[in-house]
Amino acid sequence: AHGYRDQVTSGEKIYVECVRQRKDGSRLDISISAARILLGSGQVAVYLIYRDISARKRAEEKLRRSEASLLEAQRLSHTGSWNHDFRSGTVTISPEVVRMFDVRASEDASTAEFHFERIHPEDRPTVAHDYERAREVKTQFEFDYRVVLPDGSIRHVHNIDRKSTRLNS
Repeated sequence: AHGYRDQVTSGEKIYVECVRQRKDGSRLDISISAARILLGSGQVAVYLIYRDISARKRAEEKLRRSEASLLEAQRLSHTGSWNHDFRSGTVTISPEVVRMFDVRASEDASTAEFHFERIHPEDRPTVAHDYERAREVKTQFEFDYRVVLPDGSIRHVHNIDRKSTRLNS
């Protein structure tokens, strides 16, 4: 606490999250914001804002559990998910897509070009056409194609876009 007091009195604002215990023994997650206020008389005052963030912390934990369940379901069903942000050009993939496309640690799978290069050369024109058409008219799409892995083996992919896109192998 002494270190925080020195930080605040020197003009630094601080934000701290911590856990407290209520009188009944239950857990209370709180945040504390602190800052210095210079009073007209040249004196320094410190204001503290305490917030009960227990509901937010419970929601974050529920979301973490839900995401973990989704990843486990994808692993068991060999289903992956991906997102292509057209503004930034970035592709984000789930761990199961990493497995399906056999993405190596040295490879950058954050671009559409990377994934397009994995598509079997005979399937590329059709996939490119269907994907671009779906993107232009903002329609959902569903198509099958083959992926050629670095070792030369081939995987069959069924791609469905229903607002969030999934890949199945």
